[in-house]
Amino acid sequence: MERLIIISLTLLSALLPAGVKAQGYYAAHMIPESEKPVSPIYLMPNVYPAVVLEGDTVACMWLNDFIKYSPLNFLNNKDQIAYTKLLRDVKKTLPYAKEIAAIIL
Repeated sequence: MERLIIISLTLLSALLPAGVKAQGYYAAHMIPESEKPVSPIYLMPNVYPAVVLEGDTVACMWLNDFIKYSPLNFLNNKDQIAYTKLLRDVKKTLPYAKEIAAIIL
């Protein structure tokens, strides 16, 4: 048992520097056309590569696309009340519909 622990610690200590070197490679080669050095920014729980541009540190990261809809314009008060009731009813019944769909499928 003691031998197994020694072997596993040896393997762990041998492989740990390779993981650290891979992170450094990723940060250094994020922007190949840039002449300036790239340094990491530590934002919990991730580490992002960063570039210093005109004295400011700018993090290099990818953001997911999102859709922003324009506000709804109703023709009259009756339409707005009907839409509000529809939203209320959907918010009440949607969790039950999801649960039933999970049971059926």
